[in-house]
Amino acid sequence: MPDDRSIKVFENQNKFQSVKSQKDEAKFLYKIHGDYENPDTIVLFDSDYKEIYDKSNHNQDALKNFFKGKTLLFIGFSLSDPFVNDLFSNVKEMYGGFSVNKHFAFTTKNESFAKYDVEAIKLDDWDESLLEYLLELKNVKNKSVVIHSEKKNVESNNDYNDDLADLNLIYELINKKTNDLRKDRNNVKLYSEILDLRGKVDKLLFKEIDFLQEIKGYVNTELQALYTSVYSLEVFDDKVFERINNVRANHEKFQWYDRSVILSAVTCNIIHFNRADYRKISVLIDFINDNEDKVWQKAITYLFVVLNHLGNKWLRYTELKNKLESLKQNPKIQNACIKIIDVFNIGFHNVALPSNIFENNYFKDNSFNYFLPFFIDNENEGFLSIYENYEGGDVDEFIEFLKDIPIPDQMKYFLCNSKENNSKKEGKGKKKKTDLDKLKNILLLNKVFYPYSIYIQEIVSFYKFFPELKHAEILNSQLKITQTPIKEYLLNEVEKSKALAFHFIKEKQWGQAVVNIKQAINLKGKDIELLHYLKVCYKESKDVDNELIISEEIYGINNKDEENICELISLYKNKKNYSKAMQFASELIIINDKKAMYFYNRAVIYKAQSKYDKAILDCNMGISIDSEELELYDLRSICYYEIGDNDNSIKDCDFLIKRKENEPKYYCTRALNFISLMKYEDALQNCDYAIKLDSKASEIYHIRALIFRDLKEYAKALDECNKFIRLDLNNVDYYCDRAFIYLCNNNFKAAMQDIKRAEKIDLNNPRVYGCYANYYRLLKDYQKAIDYINKAICNDVSNSSLFIGIKAEIYGSMDDDENFF
Repeated sequence: MPDDRSIKVFENQNKFQSVKSQKDEAKFLYKIHGDYENPDTIVLFDSDYKEIYDKSNHNQDALKNFFKGKTLLFIGFSLSDPFVNDLFSNVKEMYGGFSVNKHFAFTTKNESFAKYDVEAIKLDDWDESLLEYLLELKNVKNKSVVIHSEKKNVESNNDYNDDLADLNLIYELINKKTNDLRKDRNNVKLYSEILDLRGKVDKLLFKEIDFLQEIKGYVNTELQALYTSVYSLEVFDDKVFERINNVRANHEKFQWYDRSVILSAVTCNIIHFNRADYRKISVLIDFINDNEDKVWQKAITYLFVVLNHLGNKWLRYTELKNKLESLKQNPKIQNACIKIIDVFNIGFHNVALPSNIFENNYFKDNSFNYFLPFFIDNENEGFLSIYENYEGGDVDEFIEFLKDIPIPDQMKYFLCNSKENNSKKEGKGKKKKTDLDKLKNILLLNKVFYPYSIYIQEIVSFYKFFPELKHAEILNSQLKITQTPIKEYLLNEVEKSKALAFHFIKEKQWGQAVVNIKQAINLKGKDIELLHYLKVCYKESKDVDNELIISEEIYGINNKDEENICELISLYKNKKNYSKAMQFASELIIINDKKAMYFYNRAVIYKAQSKYDKAILDCNMGISIDSEELELYDLRSICYYEIGDNDNSIKDCDFLIKRKENEPKYYCTRALNFISLMKYEDALQNCDYAIKLDSKASEIYHIRALIFRDLKEYAKALDECNKFIRLDLNNVDYYCDRAFIYLCNNNFKAAMQDIKRAEKIDLNNPRVYGCYANYYRLLKDYQKAIDYINKAICNDVSNSSLFIGIKAEIYGSMDDDENFF
């Protein structure tokens, strides 16, 4: 390994470093024939050579660039190697038979490499002679640096005098031609000559700066200077725009992260000065159209932020509208816009970074560092700090983690430039937990809306917390999609309708949301995502019929959508269309018979049809798949109760209470079983315990009323009835049960009032017909009683056994033994 740690060491499988090593200033050790520590990289056999020097292999590309752009000194490398010879031949062929650069080779033999354009350097041996030559070569190189520097100073003095003479001459020419132009204002040729002379002046005055700008260290200086100008100047002159466009166009000199930081500066400038500047906004659009990964996504996000911030101000530029119109044709841009709108609709307060980020010295008072994207490079000071500050295990592993995690780049640099303080300070634990919670929220958001949410987070946090600004009020006028014209110009008709629909969904304006979703469907066709949103709107607006229609449409497009099938089951069950509900429940089990709750769904339908044995079988199947699913035990306990298997029902209740002792409904089911067993004290105890857990649960008082009714303590029963009806004024069963107790107490007037209340809630409810039947039976109006009980049986076949019992009582009261039996 080299002593100099800045020298990159890599072998032939590292494509990234082989490309990076081709920079002029790169220092590296390139183990092209492999490293013994990594056997997979070692080149030994003919097949290995063929692979490593194949035309499509990145190693050959690297060597070609070295041969044509660098001077090579071969030490102990055989130029008789056919693969190396082929490579030299290919390079020479590319440049018309010339090698382009000089190359040298050490040799102890009398051999010539002239045919390869490689000059031989004769050594006496490979020991002292080689070492002596290398040391002399090092001395010559060091001297040449000093000589070159001195020569440069002499040359620069001479050049300076020549340049002054040239400038005087050009100055005279400009004056003469300017005077000529005053006399002939429409002379285009003359004007062009003056501009050309102006360019020559710039070149003479700033050629040294131009030279420095090509050196890596000065490139960053130039970039930061441009950032400062763009960030702070209210008005850009042509030179500023020229410099911006140079950063955009010059991909050899500037990298994507350089363009990204200038893009941020343009955005901040527009927001700072709150002016609709056509050329500045056009720069953002140009960055989008350049289609450079990691840059165009940021540009479209920032364009959205800027146009929203400006409101109507930018609408006076027809050319700008035309540019935006072209973006509508790009599906990639449209998808990005929709994600950006979704992030805006979530609300800015949910997406800001922790405010203490600007307490870190790396960001404090330095907006350039804040907007510089995270990238891994040995010259990136913000990144290199991690080696000083990281106190964990494998730092390289942590770097890879940082590179891939979907959090804003500012957080990554924050982690690189922060040392973990393990001291215990008052309030620190709570603050740390708050920061962790914020980070979790950011991660959840970015997982869905990456990378657009990241760019919104960085700009929002900047305006909220950057020390010299802290003007969060700038954000107050941001996106309300129905109040800004941006949707008209940045979104096509389909995406515009979708954006409006999502806005109305957020505002819970379901009718308006439905209108816009339908419009989007009309434009795009039956899109399953849009249908799902439409279904949500109908569900939230309690439009059950249309919710069912859309669910069926979704099923028609995708009959394997398990979530949608579950909703179809629920909808048909609530409509008491048990055959359709059963069809979908059985189909769901065929699709996936490994989900316990799918058997639960079907068991619920069996229970609704009073098919308790089949419901119990499905509960058993579900429990065999997932023995921890308590709802299956709960449903089974109710079914056992309905068939009179009180022991098994109580057993399930005991199991449930042991697992979840604070659930009132388990005590209620056990109380019902105790009523069946006429263990009224045990039933009351379970009710009392349930009331302690939830005093607002109406069903508990309902069960207590049944206990007192069976005990013929009607006053207490009515008192409990009044309690549960106060808690649930629209429950038909409660009014019917109280009416029955009134009838037991011969209070016919009060009973009829409750029957009428129940009828008003649900006109065709079978239980209401049952109450009427009992009412007229006790009044000995048997014909009316028979008519009402027949209506009850027709309207609820599943509970026909209950109503047939009432019918038998009517015939018994009539002494009609034939019909009774």
